[in-house]
Amino acid sequence: MKPDILAPGKFLVSAGADPENPGSCDDGSLTDKPFRSGSSPGLLSLAGTSMATPATSGSAALIRQYLVEGWHQEGTKGSGQSVQPSGALVKAILMNGAQFMEGVDDGGFTGNPSPVEQYDTNQGFGRVSLMDSVFIANKTRVQIAFFEDAVEDGGEHTYNVTIDKSGGCSYPELRATLVWTEPGSQSGCKFCLINDLDLTVTKVDGNGMVMETYYPNGKNGRDTTNNAERAIVGNTKDGDQFVVTVSGTNLESDRQKYAVVMSGCFGGSAVSSAGGNAFEDDDSNDRRKFILIGVGAGVAAILVFIFCICCCKRRK
Repeated sequence: MKPDILAPGKFLVSAGADPENPGSCDDGSLTDKPFRSGSSPGLLSLAGTSMATPATSGSAALIRQYLVEGWHQEGTKGSGQSVQPSGALVKAILMNGAQFMEGVDDGGFTGNPSPVEQYDTNQGFGRVSLMDSVFIANKTRVQIAFFEDAVEDGGEHTYNVTIDKSGGCSYPELRATLVWTEPGSQSGCKFCLINDLDLTVTKVDGNGMVMETYYPNGKNGRDTTNNAERAIVGNTKDGDQFVVTVSGTNLESDRQKYAVVMSGCFGGSAVSSAGGNAFEDDDSNDRRKFILIGVGAGVAAILVFIFCICCCKRRK
């Protein structure tokens, strides 16, 4: 599914300093150049990915800063442990909060946006919205929980979620987004997943009995083609109970690292995986070293054996 997300990109005004023209930010400079805003020096008005991409990159940078500075626990700086996020976690938070669009402008000047569908090739997961992505006390209405882990082939991780609106939270949804960094696939393959993980959200009653299951990306079943999956449950009520499940359905490797993010009303504080680095106990590199050493030793033994045979033949 592409694009992953959208960002505003039509005739935005941004920094427009010209490196080949010293003083381009001085008053009255370069106002005669094409696309210059004319109202202030050093500014530039453009449209397209030239503006949408830096807006998205800047949003991702702010999410990383949010985690590193420990805002996530209580919505204030330093209230939580500093987290050094993986790229998958930053991406998951960004995509989890993205909002669906009702229409998009294809770049024309007609002023008539084209209608779009959820998860289509026009918008993917929707428009970037930091207000719906992170928890900041007295500023945003959404609270988040996130975890980084690694699931084994055929394995399953579950996360129990209870909607708690006692603190005045009014966010109407429960969202869960799963992202993992997929290993490189073969060239030319459009629908190849090397490691296929799956996300489901199940609503349960007080006895743990399944009431309803929600699948990701607008599907009625598992997604077998994307390495980013999001499920949305609308109109949640205080006390509703859910189980978020991450499954290692079909992996080429022994296990796959992933990030999962949930947003909703969680009682006024966020939950995160323990530790600043969720993968400190990952021994995949050590196992890779042992494999390389073993292969190298085997090759060396074969070469020594061949050398000995050659020496014996020469003596004869």
